[in-house]
Amino acid sequence: MKYLFFILFILGQCKALAQTESDAGTYGKRSESSASQTVLEYTLNLKSDGTFSIHIYRNLEPTQPKENWFGKGTWVQEGTHTLIFYTNMETDLDKTYTLNLTNTRARSNRKSSRNNSTEVVQESIRFFQSDIIWLKGLELLKKD
Repeated sequence: MKYLFFILFILGQCKALAQTESDAGTYGKRSESSASQTVLEYTLNLKSDGTFSIHIYRNLEPTQPKENWFGKGTWVQEGTHTLIFYTNMETDLDKTYTLNLTNTRARSNRKSSRNNSTEVVQESIRFFQSDIIWLKGLELLKKD
């Protein structure tokens, strides 16, 4: 009986150590144009509890009003690299949170745990499917 408990304990520890990498974290991108004074900033926060929030800030020029778009919802990981985003129309959308990311998919890019090279790979997320046209092809780099 002692051996059975010992084996179950060891298997439990191995499973905890073999936990897959998480895509949770903060991702972002900021682009500025000094000639036109345009600022475009994206911030995506993926929480480990399966929820997300996104903020897009745009300032075309100082004479124009600044624009902000917000979205929130849930995300799940499908396979090893695909993330699927869902927005609940009743609970996630209101006057502030107007972006609906339902039917949005992204690929997470990170260095494989089997890659032993000294190559540095910046973790990122690239959107490849979305009902929001300007979101397709957008790549956000991990900040933390």
